[in-house]
Formats: sequence, C-alpha cells, structure tokens
Amino acid sequence: MNPKRILVAGGAGLMGSTIVDRLTPDLENRVIVLDNLSRRRLDNLSAAIERDNLTFVDGDIRDREQLRDVVNGIDVVYH
Repeated sequence: MNPKRILVAGGAGLMGSTIVDRLTPDLENRVIVLDNLSRRRLDNLSAAIERDNLTFVDGDIRDREQLRDVVNGIDVVYH
C-alpha cells in the first residue's frame, strides 16, 4: 500500500481528533492536522501528537494562502 498524506481540518476537535486517532497508528500515512484552536483543545490530540507521523499546523481554513500551502501534496482531506 502506498503511503498517503492526509489532512484533517479541524483535527483538534472532538470528531477530528477521533479521526486522527484512527489514522495515526498506521505509520505509513502522514497525517496533518490544521486547526486554529478557537473552540478546540490541543490536548484532544495528546495520544496522537506523540507519533512521528503527525504534524500540527496552527491555522484556519479561511486563510487561502495557508490552506493552499497545507493542501499541496495531500491525497485525502477530512473536514
């Protein structure tokens, strides 16, 4: 199976962090979380943040320039 780059927008929220917890045990995949933490907590990612295949990006999907950079090379998006 080919490794995938997966973006989880809002990944620090309840639903997003649940998705992240399901994705990160597969170390073949690279998981990127984009969240501005305005209504979420980084500690929702406490288990996954320890894994080498997770990257947290403090940002907002409304920032088009940042979003363009983050989605570059992404295979799958969860939002």
